[in-house]
Amino acid sequence: MNRNKFVKTSSLVVLAVFSLSLGANQAWAQKNKVKDPNSGPGITSRDPNAIKARQKQRVTNEQRLAAAARAAAKRPASQKGPAKVGGAPSAIGAGPRAVGAAPVPMPSPGATPDYYGGVFSNWAWTPPLQKFIDKVPGLTPAGANGLGQYISLAVADTATYPGSDYYEIAVVQYQEQMHTNLPPTTLRGYVQLETSVVQGAHYALTYPDGSAIMIGGSPALAVDKPHYLGSTVVATKDRPVRIKFVNLLPTGMGGNLFIPVDTTDMGAGMGANVVTPTSVTAAGALLTITYPNPLPAGFTPFKMDEMVMLKGFVPQDYNDVEGMVQNPTATGCEVMLKTAPASSPPTVIGSVAAMFTQNRATLHLHGGLTPWISDGTPHQWTTPAGESTSYPQGVSVKNVPDMPDPGPGALTFFYTNQQSARLMFYHDHAWGITRLNVYAGEAAGYLVTDPTEQDLITRGILPDIGIPLVIQDRTFVDSSTLPTTDPTWNWGSQPGQALTGDLWYPHVYMPNQNPNDMAGVNPMGRWDYGPFFWPPWPTKYLPYTDGAGLLEPNLPTPSMTMEAFHDTPMVNGTLYPYMEVDPTTYRFRILNAANDRMWNLQLYQASNIVGGITLKSGGSGYTTVRCCPFS
Repeated sequence: MNRNKFVKTSSLVVLAVFSLSLGANQAWAQKNKVKDPNSGPGITSRDPNAIKARQKQRVTNEQRLAAAARAAAKRPASQKGPAKVGGAPSAIGAGPRAVGAAPVPMPSPGATPDYYGGVFSNWAWTPPLQKFIDKVPGLTPAGANGLGQYISLAVADTATYPGSDYYEIAVVQYQEQMHTNLPPTTLRGYVQLETSVVQGAHYALTYPDGSAIMIGGSPALAVDKPHYLGSTVVATKDRPVRIKFVNLLPTGMGGNLFIPVDTTDMGAGMGANVVTPTSVTAAGALLTITYPNPLPAGFTPFKMDEMVMLKGFVPQDYNDVEGMVQNPTATGCEVMLKTAPASSPPTVIGSVAAMFTQNRATLHLHGGLTPWISDGTPHQWTTPAGESTSYPQGVSVKNVPDMPDPGPGALTFFYTNQQSARLMFYHDHAWGITRLNVYAGEAAGYLVTDPTEQDLITRGILPDIGIPLVIQDRTFVDSSTLPTTDPTWNWGSQPGQALTGDLWYPHVYMPNQNPNDMAGVNPMGRWDYGPFFWPPWPTKYLPYTDGAGLLEPNLPTPSMTMEAFHDTPMVNGTLYPYMEVDPTTYRFRILNAANDRMWNLQLYQASNIVGGITLKSGGSGYTTVRCCPFS
C-alpha cells in the first residue's frame, strides 16, 4: 500500500471514530439536558471563541464555597459532618444516596465513593508532625540519623567484568521509620546483593511475613539492610556500569501493591491472554469455565492462582469482577470471584482475561544515555521467579548480549556513562504502575563524576562530591481522621484497616462538575470530568442516573487521578528534616524526585544562630529577614 495513502486513510478513520464518540457524548448531554454554558444572546453553542473561553475557565474557590453551602442546606440539621464511623455502610457497588433525603451514609472501605454530598473529601491528611526533630540522612552509616536512616552506597565489583563496574541489585519490600512521630512505613526499594566478590553485612532478606527470601535454594543476603534511596551508585564518566537486577518481591496476592491500583489503566489490568469460554456455570462466587476446543490462537490456559477479570457478561454484576484461578486443566478451570454476583448463572458469556500482576519491576536510569535494550522501558519488566502469571516479563525484554542469561525473575542492564558529571536517579518503569512503584519507594541515586569535576575538587574550587538532597512529597495515613475524610480507603499494610504511617495515595476521581447543583459545581471537585464538561468529551462509559434521580459519574473504583500533590515534604527519606552545618562552604546536589510537584527553594536566616549566608555561583530567594525561630 502507498504509505501516504495509508497515513491519510488511517487519519480519516481516527477522525471519524473520534467524531462519532464526540457526537455520542453530545447526544447524551442533550438528552440529559446538560446546559451549554456558552449559550446566550449573540453566542452559539459551537462558537469557537466561546468554546476556547469555556476551556480556559476554572472553578473558583468562591463557586466551591457556594456549592458547599447549597449541599449543606440540603442535609438534615442533625448532620453537620460525616456519619459516625461504624454506621450502616453502603453496599459495595451501590450509588450515592440523594442529598437531602437522609444523612449522607458513610461508605465502607472499597465501596463506591460519595462524589457530591459535600461531606467526604475523599482525601487524606498526614498526622500532625513536629518539624525539624530528625536529621537529614547522609551517605553510608556515618550519615545515619537518630532513626537509623541513611543512604547506602553500592559497592562496585571491578573484577567480574574488567573495565566495568558490576552490581547485583534487587527490589524488596521492607519497612523504615521516616519520622519520630510515625511508626515504620511499608516501602518497596532497592538493595545490593552479596556475591562471591562483594561481601558486606550478610543481611538476611525476608518477605513481609518474616519468611526467608531464597535464591537458588540459598538465603538471599544483602550487603546492607534496605534503606530508602539505596543502593545509590557512584559511577565514572566513560566507565560502564553493569547491573544484574533481581525481583525479590512477594508473589501471589502478597505481591499486590499497598496503594490503590486502577486496573482500567492500560498495563495495570487485563492483558492479551484472553478467552471466551464455551460454557460457564456458577455456584455463588465460584465459576467453572470450559475453554473452546481447539484453543484459540494465542491463548494459553490460565495458571493456578492467577488473577483474571470478567468482561462482556450479562447480567452486569459479572462484569469488571476479578477472580483467582483454581484447579486449572488443559480444558478449563474454576475461578473464585472476589465478590459473588447477585445473579446466577450468567445469561450471556463474555470473555475472561489474565491480569498483569502488581509486583512487576525494572530499572530505568532517568537522564542516562542508555542503549535501548537497557533503558528499562515500560515493556522491559519482570515478575519475581515463580510468579503464577501469563505475563512473566515484558514483551521488550532484551538482556545484555555478553552477560549470562540471568534466569526467571531477573534482568541485566548496561549503562555507558558517556556523559558529564551529574546527579541522576534510577527508578522503576513498569507498564501501568510506574508512578505507583516510584511512590512506594522504587528509586535510588545515581551519581556520575568526571575528570573535570575531580580537578575542581582537587583544586579546592568545589569542596567535595557534595551532599545529596533528594526532595519528594508524600501523604501518610492518619487512622484517627481517615475514616471520616476518606472512608472508602481499602489499602495499606493491612488492607481494609487504616493504619497510621502507611503511605496514602489518591484513588477517587472527584469531578469539578456536578450537574445536580444549580450552578453545576462540585464543592470538593478536583479534576474535570469529560461528559460533564462543555463541549462533552468522549468517554467509553457514560454517566448514569442513580435511584434518587441524580446524575452520577461512571468512574472505576479505585480510579487513577491526573496528578497528586501531597502534604508533607521529604528529603532523603525523612520528613521535615534538619541539618547541622559549620561555618564553611557546602555543596548541595539537589534532585526533584516528586511525582508531580515543582519546588520553590528559598533560604531564610531563622535566628541569631546564623550570622549570615553567602551564596556562590548565583542563586536567588535568600532573605535576611529573621523568621520562624528554630528551637
